Amino acid sequence: MITFDDVKIGPNLYQLKELTFNEALKVSVIQKDLNEKRITEFLRNVLVSDQDPLKMFVQERYAILLKYLEKQTNTLLSINIDMQQYLPKLNTDWLPEISVKGAVVRQMSGFEAEYLESKCKSVAEWIACAMAIQLKYDKHEKLDAFPDPEENDFEIHFLERLEYLKSLPQSEFEQHYQVYADLNDLLCTVVDLAVNDQGFVVRGTDDAPLRFCPSAAFIGFVKDVDELRYGNSIQTQ
Repeated sequence: MITFDDVKIGPNLYQLKELTFNEALKVSVIQKDLNEKRITEFLRNVLVSDQDPLKMFVQERYAILLKYLEKQTNTLLSINIDMQQYLPKLNTDWLPEISVKGAVVRQMSGFEAEYLESKCKSVAEWIACAMAIQLKYDKHEKLDAFPDPEENDFEIHFLERLEYLKSLPQSEFEQHYQVYADLNDLLCTVVDLAVNDQGFVVRGTDDAPLRFCPSAAFIGFVKDVDELRYGNSIQTQ
């Protein structure tokens, strides 16, 4: 049995345990292109306490996945890459949101990541939708309040913001995008995240971004079955 160090991110402390065979199968039955949905199921099974993975922020979710893979790599050599450059920076400040000159970008939740995964088919869609969720301005007619995933009107509010962004002239959209990109980079203090056509990828210090999947935590029989069905668990972007 593998034992894991606690993972502390901001005010939250996460305790991990090793996946059982049955828990790995529960993750494996989810389509591999639904990586966020797989991460949610993975976290439901490796977290000792009852934190809701859908309410965790995306950076937290990937930080825990990476710490799990680091420990498993060091013990069972299930994957063969240099994990050090991708590992979360747990000793840095955790920022729920960041504000500069009236513009605010906040963290994205697991629920929101799963929602976007079900809608987005290209990197452009991922970025525009992320902006509609994460970006707001003080005293802005359309972008003055974040959509709230806890509320029933989340999708309505999100779509209204997205349609507004899509309707902008390119030059004006680009201004919003630059604000979002700059603040979002500052917000990535724990895990350096980006997106591609499939969803979130993790940027390392030197190499190309990688798409980390919970299936990288599978070993032996479950790993072989999952790779036979879907292919490799970590993809260079």
